[in-house]
Amino acid sequence: DMDKEVLKLRNDLLKIELEREKMALQLEEEKKAQAEKERVIKEHEQTIENLSTMVLNCPSNVNTFEGKIHK
Repeated sequence: DMDKEVLKLRNDLLKIELEREKMALQLEEEKKAQAEKERVIKEHEQTIENLSTMVLNCPSNVNTFEGKIHK
């Protein structure tokens, strides 16, 4: 009877350990996904900044250029 109890406790412990490992892997995947999201956001921010700089540094004769396009 005590052997059965020991086996049951051992099995319970193994199940808990397996669940802990699964949760640790899931957390690691979530951290990687979050890091990737942050990387993409930074890339987009840089692109926006570059485009804004291009617009601000654009020559003042843009209207002339636009007029040529619409003719």
